Amino acid sequence: MMRHTALILWVFTSAALLLSAISSPTWAVTPPPRGDAGYDDAAENVFLDEELTFVEVTMDPSDLQNLLDYPWQETYKVCSVWITNSVIDEIVDNVGIRVRGHTSRTATKKSWKLSFNAFVPGREFHGLRKMNLNGEHNDVSIIRSKLAFDLYRDMNVPSPRAHHVHLKINDGTDVEGVQIHVEQIDEKLVDAWFGSDTGYLYKCLYIGERADLRYVSPGTGATYRDLGGGQTYVEKLHDDADYEDLAAFIDFINHSDDATFATQLVDRFSVDNFLRAMAIDVAMGHWDNYWFGANNYYLYHRLDTDRFEYVPHDVDNTYGVDFLGKDWATRPYFGWGDGGYGSSGGDLPPLIARILGVPAYEEQLRRYLLEVAGGPFTLAATEAKIDAIKTLIGPYAYEGSYDDGNMDWGYTTAMFHESYTEPPYYRDWGWGWDYGLKPFIQDRVDYLAGHVGAPPALPALLVNELLASNDSINTDEMGEFEDWAELSNIGAAALDAGGFYLTDDPAAPRKWRVPDGTTLQPGDHLVVWCDEEPADGPLHAGFRLNVEGEIVAVFSDSAGGSVLIDHVIFPELAPDISYGRFPDGDDDWIYMATPTPGAANVAGGNVPPVIDDTAHDPLSPSADEPVTVTSRVRDFDGTIVAASLHYDAGSGFATLPMYDDGAHGDGGPADRVYGGEIPGQTSGATVSYYVGAEDDAGGETTDPRSAPTETYHYVVEYVPPPLFVNEFLALNDTTNTDEHGEYDDWVEIFNGGNEDIYLGGMGLSDNPMSPDRFVFPAMNLGPGDFVLVWCDNNPEQGPLHAGFKLSASGEAIGLYAPAACGHAPIDSLTFGVQTADVSYGREPDGGSTWRFYEAPTPGGPNDGATDVPLSQGATGRLVLVPNPICIHSGTASVTFHLLRSARTTLTVYDVTGRACRTLIDAPLDAGPHVFQWNGRDTSGRPLGAGVYFLLLEGGGTRAGRRFVLLR
Repeated sequence: MMRHTALILWVFTSAALLLSAISSPTWAVTPPPRGDAGYDDAAENVFLDEELTFVEVTMDPSDLQNLLDYPWQETYKVCSVWITNSVIDEIVDNVGIRVRGHTSRTATKKSWKLSFNAFVPGREFHGLRKMNLNGEHNDVSIIRSKLAFDLYRDMNVPSPRAHHVHLKINDGTDVEGVQIHVEQIDEKLVDAWFGSDTGYLYKCLYIGERADLRYVSPGTGATYRDLGGGQTYVEKLHDDADYEDLAAFIDFINHSDDATFATQLVDRFSVDNFLRAMAIDVAMGHWDNYWFGANNYYLYHRLDTDRFEYVPHDVDNTYGVDFLGKDWATRPYFGWGDGGYGSSGGDLPPLIARILGVPAYEEQLRRYLLEVAGGPFTLAATEAKIDAIKTLIGPYAYEGSYDDGNMDWGYTTAMFHESYTEPPYYRDWGWGWDYGLKPFIQDRVDYLAGHVGAPPALPALLVNELLASNDSINTDEMGEFEDWAELSNIGAAALDAGGFYLTDDPAAPRKWRVPDGTTLQPGDHLVVWCDEEPADGPLHAGFRLNVEGEIVAVFSDSAGGSVLIDHVIFPELAPDISYGRFPDGDDDWIYMATPTPGAANVAGGNVPPVIDDTAHDPLSPSADEPVTVTSRVRDFDGTIVAASLHYDAGSGFATLPMYDDGAHGDGGPADRVYGGEIPGQTSGATVSYYVGAEDDAGGETTDPRSAPTETYHYVVEYVPPPLFVNEFLALNDTTNTDEHGEYDDWVEIFNGGNEDIYLGGMGLSDNPMSPDRFVFPAMNLGPGDFVLVWCDNNPEQGPLHAGFKLSASGEAIGLYAPAACGHAPIDSLTFGVQTADVSYGREPDGGSTWRFYEAPTPGGPNDGATDVPLSQGATGRLVLVPNPICIHSGTASVTFHLLRSARTTLTVYDVTGRACRTLIDAPLDAGPHVFQWNGRDTSGRPLGAGVYFLLLEGGGTRAGRRFVLLR
């Protein structure tokens, strides 16, 4: 194949500056995905707006001809794909390809689907399992879908990403041209947006029957599963879906009384997301949608919130595209769906009809429509981007196999260029191109501004300030330093706030209710303690704030429905640094070094650097072996000027510089992870260390914060004592009780040595990244003795009660050395699903074989084991904890079970199939094994962020495990 140099036009500069100001509008409520490694991988390597990505497909010519001749088939043909842009140049073999879409399958310029996991199960390409390369045969300008999806995302409506690619199949004779790659709506997308991929995802299309959510008798799950020949509602994630959840939702929409519908819909459906999506559709003239056409959307039933989420789909019939003889630029808001093909007997689809019948929801929809039509939809906000994309794709538009008018409706390159500005007003030509793109936007904005009446103003209750990590600022009435959010009345009149709601999750808008009778005078502030302890008082919410950043929102609640009043999507915050409006009630938010709970916000003061995720590698170094220390170092209101590593091996602290250049064990350059190296020390030496940083305003921070009084530690050539996690019971219904008569989970520790072992300071945990969740009190354990730790999340009940519980569905247990020894692992395991009153333990005590015990032996020798088939027990899988893992946050624990003794290999592969590191290649005994891995490759370099695979082979076991590595 001839390699294309990626076309990069850096003409987005002015547009990017403009768009950055509107990319996170204040009215958007659903936070965009963050912290999802696969999603971020695709953003960094695939969805590049500033350039044209080249996709070259090589396949058997007869297979290509078969797909062109029979485009309705769902069978994938095998191909090889070469993808090139400014950051990737990769060839992927054994990829599946087929024609995709509905009406577009018979078009000259077809849409194509590439599947990276069709022939290689589980494989992903930079976080993507599939690529939808849409031909956009309706749209002469080849841009409308891109603008539409960007508009949803500007309003933070959960939706796919899109960008332009140049597709060429074989020599380009049959297929070569500009397409739009639209992100697949699948478990990957819903997991990124909603933090859940186990729910039910329904693709809703007007095929055979309208996907209008009307009730169809007899209203069972099978009714909707089979509607339209099984094509109207199609569940995409579960082969055994019974559709009963969809049937119940449709029944509620159609049969609940008005009061119940208004008050309970928000508990069943993401109303706010839907209102914003409908407002966008009306603004951009999207008639092939739910409201007008009962078509083109997904419903995702989240099991964690038991609510349906709305996700738009297929948006090429927008921005003036018309096949119905209508001028969509002057289509009114009131009556938008009247006469639409999604209507039945003159009635609108029932969900939108009933929502429009609730005054609070109808008024909120108008607010969103006026905001989008006066903001991100306008030419002022989009023209620079439109011009940049036109310049980017223009040289390739209707060239290749689609040149010389060999295109649907005879579209040509000349028509492409003309379509951005011509015609200047609506013309009913009987084909898609009835309006110039820019004139449509301007005419639509002008029409909506003059024909949509302003709704009533929202109550003047705002989130004014918040503190997500309160170490020393202020205490609640219990004397505890807790997170808090401050609400303020910025109106000119007293406000009865009773019955309003505060939440950190728009999918659960009713998390905390403002007490009845709470009246705020103009300028008053109300501090709400976000401490997950509602029993502490009426102003204590049942949730905590996430210091890594999240959302805080205020919702109204009345008989007329629950609507969003205000919210803030706040960034990562440092301890004792608040985030607030300045001045009070303003749209500008600042970091506040001096928080002001219950008072007016004050600007000023420097926010010092933040240091976290400090770790050292190796955990237990050999004599004279250097140790690399890494930390994540950031500054929120300035820049870091220096980071330093301070260590003491017995002769006082020495200081070394730390670097963020990618050459000091610190990951990649400029990734805010700094690295430094402590020289090797003699065997038995205890090394203490801490990290410091300074910003450009003179602010200084250390980690730990109380350093050098408190430091991190490790011991050179640390030899763990012969202590074992010997037995545990993760589901204790009737076996044994603690000193309070309670049936609680427990873990048994066994001393397999010949001498007393001092346990004081040792840690027990169910999370390898937090090895000191329980710390043993000062006590000795004699040789051959046992001690039980009650894992009941009730540490106040005694010195041997841990502040966590075990999960009967499976997790990790680890015993760790004291802090002075660097929390080095002593013994650990990862287990699977457990059975009530059946323990899991070693046989013999301290041995390498694990067995189930139908008669558990807490505090005594293990005997009476019961063999349980591997498929029913905890050992039939390869497990990595945590997942995702962070390179700079310590080690990951890999656990597996061998059926018999044999030579065994455990290898890490990237998504291309390249072996990155062989963790084990040695003879191993039968039974469970645990291996600690530090996230580095064969050469010792930290692996980059992304998706990887573990493959275990040997001992009668062959297992794979996908995992995500964060940096």
